[in-house]
Amino acid sequence: MNYPMRLYTVETVEGPEWIAEFVDIFGCVGGGNTAKGALEDALINLEYYLGFVKERGEDIPQPSDYNECNGKIALRLPKSMHRRLLKLSEDEGKSLNQLILDSFERKMGGNE
Repeated sequence: MNYPMRLYTVETVEGPEWIAEFVDIFGCVGGGNTAKGALEDALINLEYYLGFVKERGEDIPQPSDYNECNGKIALRLPKSMHRRLLKLSEDEGKSLNQLILDSFERKMGGNE
């Protein structure tokens, strides 16, 4: 099965570490000093996870179909928040879209 995956780095005391994370399976991740190492680790962990689920007689989760995503969402905000976001984006020299994307990435644990 083709499970969608996120690949990103996090800063550690020893330097950057690569993380490969299956977005449909909470906690199924891999890590390494290289992107390849993180991907290999994640695939091994996915095999263990799927074997464990099968052994327990549980349903194997189906991968999400992210092809349905077009990258657009409609978002309604209070006018006061919209004003504050516009001011913040201006202060940071970013578009409103980029400011919101950066905030989402920080919340989701991705790269800035």
